[in-house]
Amino acid sequence: MKPLEIAFGGTLGLLALTLFVSFLDVRNGVRAVSDVDATESTLARLDDLSVGVERIVTIARVFILTGTEDFLRPLDDVQRGVADDLAQLQQTFSGDVGRSATLAELAGSIDRRVALTRNYIALRRTNDLVRTVSEIPAGGEQLADQIRVGIRQLKEAENGHLEQARTVAAASHASMRKSIASAAAVSLLLLLLALEMLRRQAGSRVALEREIFAASEHECSRVGSDLHDGLGQELTLISFGLGTLARTLENEHSAHARTARELRALAQRSIMGASRVARSLAMEAWKEQGVCQALTILARDVNEYSGVSCAAYCTPDDDTHEPAVASQLLRIAQEAVTNALKHGKPRNIELHYRRDGTEACLAVLDDGIGIQPEQARAEGLGLRSMRYRAEALNGSLDVRRRAEGGTEVRCSFKLPSRPAGGFASFDAAKRHPKARNFADALASLTRRFG
Repeated sequence: MKPLEIAFGGTLGLLALTLFVSFLDVRNGVRAVSDVDATESTLARLDDLSVGVERIVTIARVFILTGTEDFLRPLDDVQRGVADDLAQLQQTFSGDVGRSATLAELAGSIDRRVALTRNYIALRRTNDLVRTVSEIPAGGEQLADQIRVGIRQLKEAENGHLEQARTVAAASHASMRKSIASAAAVSLLLLLLALEMLRRQAGSRVALEREIFAASEHECSRVGSDLHDGLGQELTLISFGLGTLARTLENEHSAHARTARELRALAQRSIMGASRVARSLAMEAWKEQGVCQALTILARDVNEYSGVSCAAYCTPDDDTHEPAVASQLLRIAQEAVTNALKHGKPRNIELHYRRDGTEACLAVLDDGIGIQPEQARAEGLGLRSMRYRAEALNGSLDVRRRAEGGTEVRCSFKLPSRPAGGFASFDAAKRHPKARNFADALASLTRRFG
């Protein structure tokens, strides 16, 4: 294993450890914040309890002074609120024996104070103010003091716990920030190592891609040969047998003779189609003859099988015999012609290949309806395939709608240095006779490449 890969693996392990520590710090921080919030909530509930008890006593005093029943309406609600506060506090303190005992004593004092208040109210309902005041039993103020002391003790304990929880939360927060900063630093180091590994591997990318494409082309050639030698021969035998059967049925004046002839014609069309596909896949012979000959063969096949006029323009000085380059260019040309025939409805197609020193260009022109902007943006499988092949040549692909109608597919890339041939030599006189109405397109192409 290379030292850089060892460093990358070690940094990756360090990042995992740092992230785990960060996770623990974040969890502890969340717990500390939750503890602070819970303690503050308990303090607020103790304040509510104190206020509730005072409201009960105040309501009773106002009623005793006025004797008006309307002042007693909120009494039941306030008392239920006090009971709810006590229940919540009992649940909160259930794990603390000392605070639970203090709360139990406080609850007893509150119950006695509320019961005493209820007695005051009952006594006032049967007597006037003077007699009620004279008959009120002693002990109320003592219970009130006990309640205040109990609540104060619980609040002091909670305030101490709150300060401790805030200290823990602050420490957890500081530790969490350090852990996150460490994780970020390790992540940055990991990223730098990954970029360095990618940079070192980038040198072999082109060679690897060429090997992959070579394997792909070899497989296509094998499939094409199998298609020609297997399916093609079998279809030929079927066609021969159907011809014999048709003649036999004709001699017998059978009504099925016509069907046999139609099946033989279908078999012959299938033979032609299989042959065309086999030739398209089996490119080894085309590549050995160079780009110009391969484009010429492609143009001849398009003329023969599609009914669309197709011509190839390339001079020997511009030719390229490198198999890896020839295979990519031919596949791009095949895909561009297929797209034109399938979607463009052209009458004429032109294939141009030119080079000027290290600059080379393949251009496929048609006079069809032209590619639509949304089609160019969508980039289906065919366009992506052509673009990837152009990138494999360290070049670029441009697909656009031509101003004079039709579509232009252009692949521009660099080749090893060679004597200049120029891009300005698209000679209209060398074109296919059926494509002479392309003069305007060719002049425009010459201006762009010149």
